[in-house]
Amino acid sequence: VPDARVLYVAVKPSPKRWNLRDQQQEANRLVKAWCDKESRLTFVDVWPPMLGPDGKPRPGLFVKDEMHLNPAGYKVWAKLIGDALAAR
Repeated sequence: VPDARVLYVAVKPSPKRWNLRDQQQEANRLVKAWCDKESRLTFVDVWPPMLGPDGKPRPGLFVKDEMHLNPAGYKVWAKLIGDALAAR
């Protein structure tokens, strides 16, 4: 579908994979640069709202495994994705 809009949701920060944050941010940077060149692509950056004042992932957004989102985490994502859809 050549006219389809595509939202790319960034690789998210998580306590479990915090040691991979540099690689995740580099991947996100590269994908964002690609999205910025293509009018039908939108990059949804989930990092800022998922980080606490200490600059680390907010633990209250994850289930016990510290990797997957809980309902509060999905609420953050729903807002970001909804805003991205509304802006297009």
